Amino acid sequence: RQKISDLRDYFVRQIHNELGHVATLNGTYDWELRLPANLNYRFKNCKAEQLLSWLDEFGICVSSSSACDSENNKPSHVLKAIGLTDAEANSSIRFTLSADNTYQEIDECISILSGGVACLGGNE
Repeated sequence: RQKISDLRDYFVRQIHNELGHVATLNGTYDWELRLPANLNYRFKNCKAEQLLSWLDEFGICVSSSSACDSENNKPSHVLKAIGLTDAEANSSIRFTLSADNTYQEIDECISILSGGVACLGGNE
């Protein structure tokens, strides 16, 4: 659990440093109330499905919905319940970390994600 928490904290710092102008963490910033392995971000002016495709091209697996909701094209009911609009929910993706992840993988993910956000109009 501690290793995953450390990786999560690093991921959050890197997102903030590289994409803080367009990325917003969904949910609480109280780390004691969050599962350490899951982070859900929304990206200004980017559709989640386009970012998913971009990241998939580079072998990065992320999700915009829960597994049980993957056939449904509606905004996540969880994201709606925390007060997000349909547009915000539809621009959100979930990153899941494991103890097998490395800091280098996080750096590569953030770099690729930055390219996707720039290409898809998130920096506008």
